[in-house]
Amino acid sequence: MATTLNLPDRTWYLYELVNPLGKVEYVGVTYRPQYRLRQHVQIRPNAKKIGGYGMFYGREDLTLAIVHGYEDRKEALRAEAQLKTHYGLELGELAGLKAVDKQKAGRAGAAAQLKTGRIQDMGRASMAKIHTCPHCDKQIKGAVYGTWHGANCKHNPLRNG
Repeated sequence: MATTLNLPDRTWYLYELVNPLGKVEYVGVTYRPQYRLRQHVQIRPNAKKIGGYGMFYGREDLTLAIVHGYEDRKEALRAEAQLKTHYGLELGELAGLKAVDKQKAGRAGAAAQLKTGRIQDMGRASMAKIHTCPHCDKQIKGAVYGTWHGANCKHNPLRNG
C-alpha cells in the first residue's frame, strides 16, 4: 500500500542579490528564484509594476544566492524583514505583499497590518505633520502637501503649466 506524503504546494525561498564584491544589494522572497532574477535584471522598469521589477535592469554582475527555503510564505516574509534589517536595507511599507494584499492593506489601513508586524508605522508621523507652503503660505496637514503645494503649488513661479 502506497503512502502519500503531505508536501507543501511550493517552497518559498529567501534570497539575496549579491554583487561581485560580496555586498548584498537586495533581499527578497520568491518561489521561482531563476524567474525572479530575470525579473530584476532583464525586465525594463515600469512605474505601474510593484515589487522590484527591473530594479537592476541591465546588470549582469549580480548573483542570486538562496539563503533558506520555507514552507510557509509568512515565515519567509518575516525572515526577509529580519535579513533586510540586518543588512540595513530599506523595508518598504508594504514590502513582500502581493499586489492584491497591498490594495487590501491600503483600504483596511496600516493599523490592522501593524499587528502582523509586516508594515512599519512610518506614515503616521508624516500624516500628523503640518507643512507651510513657501509659495502661498497655506498650512497643510499630511501627505496632501506634496500633491498640491511645495514644488507643485500653483503660485510657484518655477512650476511648468
